[in-house]
Amino acid sequence: MSAYMVDDQTINRIVARLVAAKRRDDWFYYLLKEAGHALNTPEEVKFFAYRLFVLNKWGVENRYGKGSASEFRPMDYEYQAIASPSDIQAHKSLGCLLYQCSEGNVPDHPLFKLLTEIKHALAEEIVQNLPEYDQAAWG
Repeated sequence: MSAYMVDDQTINRIVARLVAAKRRDDWFYYLLKEAGHALNTPEEVKFFAYRLFVLNKWGVENRYGKGSASEFRPMDYEYQAIASPSDIQAHKSLGCLLYQCSEGNVPDHPLFKLLTEIKHALAEEIVQNLPEYDQAAWG
């Protein structure tokens, strides 16, 4: 397995979709809120995004050693608000970030577990919005 530091856009996409979850009243927003990440203010959003960056850094450093994350990119991430991506793009970005963080004990971290749960919830939402799902038999 390998790991690398994701680009800013990967984290920005994830966070933008999670911010939109509140506005859209997606049920996985309540997972965020229960975990103490209501994302109500720009400061909360920025701090949450930075925590994702740090989670990625921990994953890389668990794989390659302390200080190795800076070999992949400058450690200068700062959240930039963007339009919410499609659900599929957000799901893929979440998958990328989680994969890059899947080293050492990082998967045991509560934030990693929360993101995994959100990724699964987003996948469920994507499937339930497909026409084939609507047309499939119930029961």
